[in-house]
Amino acid sequence: MAYFSNDFYGLLAGDVTSDSDTGPTGVPFSLEIPEEVGATEVGSNGVEINPAQLMVDLEGASSEEETKELTRTLVQWVNFDLPAIIHLQENRGFGGDVENFDFPSEDEFRMDRPNPGPFALLRGLISTN
Repeated sequence: MAYFSNDFYGLLAGDVTSDSDTGPTGVPFSLEIPEEVGATEVGSNGVEINPAQLMVDLEGASSEEETKELTRTLVQWVNFDLPAIIHLQENRGFGGDVENFDFPSEDEFRMDRPNPGPFALLRGLISTN
C-alpha cells in the first residue's frame, strides 16, 4: 500500500486538484486500462481510471475489501503501463548522533548510493569522537 501513496516510493501521480493533464512525472490524471487483467491492449472494453485519485482514495479506504479493490486496480494499471511509467528514486535520509560520532562529508564520501548510512557504518566510515 505504501508504494501507491503518491509521495513515498516511485510512483508520483501528482495532485488530484491540479489543472494539468499529467502529474509531475508524466503519469496522466485520466487513462484507460484493459478491463481484463493481463490483457496487453485496451481494446473496446477499456476502463477509465485516475491513478492519483485512486492513491488518495486508498489512503482513506474504510474497509479491508475497499483497500484490496483499490490496490488491485493500481497493480493492474502498473502491470499494464509499466513501460510508460517513470520511476523516481526513493527519497531517503539517515539521522545520526552528530554530538558523539563523526560522519563523512559529501565531499569525501559518495552519498548517492542506496542506503548510504548503513554502507558507511559497516565500512567503518563513521567514527566516534
